[in-house]
This record gives sequence, structure tokens and C-alpha cells, in this order.
Amino acid sequence: MNNADMNNMDVRDIIAAKDANSGGHALPTAYARRIFMEIDPPLTVWRDYRGMTQRDLARKAGIAPGYLSKIENGKKAGSLDAWRKLAAALDAPIDALVA
Repeated sequence: MNNADMNNMDVRDIIAAKDANSGGHALPTAYARRIFMEIDPPLTVWRDYRGMTQRDLARKAGIAPGYLSKIENGKKAGSLDAWRKLAAALDAPIDALVA
């Protein structure tokens, strides 16, 4: 999709198109908009959507809370293993969590 196409689409249309390709792991519009408008990183949005604190998610994923914080804030890229654990803990595809 090019920029002209995107300019002609409503945010809801873009979110619906992304949801259609998300394998059934769709976010409600209010959450998806935070990602689309680059308000928050996808990992943070998914964590909020699942009602978890960083400590909750870190515990469920089996990673250190400080490491999760650095991943969410873009200070660390995170290992593939960490992303797999985070995706499993959030019941979300990895590609939906990575910006």
C-alpha cells in the first residue's frame, strides 16, 4: 500500500485490514490506534490490553522485570527467546509485538 492509498483510508479501515491478517489476535480500535499513531510501542499496548503490569508480564514470561522494561523502552532489542516468551504470555503473535 502506498502513501496515497493510506491517506485516503480511515484509521478504522487500516486497523480492520491489519486485524484481518492478524490470525485472530485483533486489538480493539482504541488500543490499535495507540500503535498506529505511534503513541506507544506495540509491546506496551498489548501488555496494557491484557491488563498486566510490567512485573506481571515479566513473571508470566519468565524474564527479568528490568529486562522487560528495557525492551519496552527500546533500550534493548530483546532476544528471540524473550520475544517468544512475551508473545506466549500475551497470547499474541510476535510480529504484532515488534515495532
